[in-house]
Amino acid sequence: MKISMSIVRIMCHPRHRFILCTLLPILVGFLPLMGSGQAKYAARPASNISMTPDSSAGAACASSSSRYTFLHYSNPTGNPYYYSVYWIGGGATFLPPMVDSTITQSDRLSILIPGGVPAGTYSAQLYVTTKGNTTAGSKDTSAIYTFSLTIHPTPSLGNDKNLRFCSSSFYDLTSLYNTTGLAAVWTVNGSVIHNTTTINQSGIYQLIATGAGGCADTVMVNITVDPAISCIISGPATVCQSVNGANYTYTSTLS
Repeated sequence: MKISMSIVRIMCHPRHRFILCTLLPILVGFLPLMGSGQAKYAARPASNISMTPDSSAGAACASSSSRYTFLHYSNPTGNPYYYSVYWIGGGATFLPPMVDSTITQSDRLSILIPGGVPAGTYSAQLYVTTKGNTTAGSKDTSAIYTFSLTIHPTPSLGNDKNLRFCSSSFYDLTSLYNTTGLAAVWTVNGSVIHNTTTINQSGIYQLIATGAGGCADTVMVNITVDPAISCIISGPATVCQSVNGANYTYTSTLS
């Protein structure tokens, strides 16, 4: 939105001089730029403020916890000091703007990802500014850069399990969890299990299932294998036929 200063001066009337001649030019100079629901300040463009950011930030895994990823850059010129990130499109719904964050590393910018952001690819606009005054419109700013952020889905296997069965039985670990489309690795005591369908040893078994972007989930299965029970019955092997009946005693021993 542009308003000619000459028009403003023509509109200045003694009765409204303070409003039209003083406040209106200030409002015009500091009018916020609105885009995709996130406000941007109208900083003064400066051709000597620049950098070369990557086209995408480091991919992340969906999570309920907040964390940071990085946007790498090179060739900074004009002493950039602050950077601001404004998400556009669907990203504005889930990702908050980062306004006047201080540049602390010479080759990367930290990008905040709040917990609960769904998997997807989001776009953002990046501004780089001089140190200056943080008042809107008072800093020199770079051109607008656009980059993307991809958040991969994180597998969810479910809860850990406890199993118990006899040594005469075998258990198929692959029947416990759905790992379709995932790279699944079972281990016990740090050793990879190559045959996961005939398990009959006690131990704590670990499953790591990895999906796109290296996003993974881990579960533990505690297996207890009980020894087979042996029952020995002792007593007369033969008995005599009796009209009046007879009592015989047998004993059993379990081991």
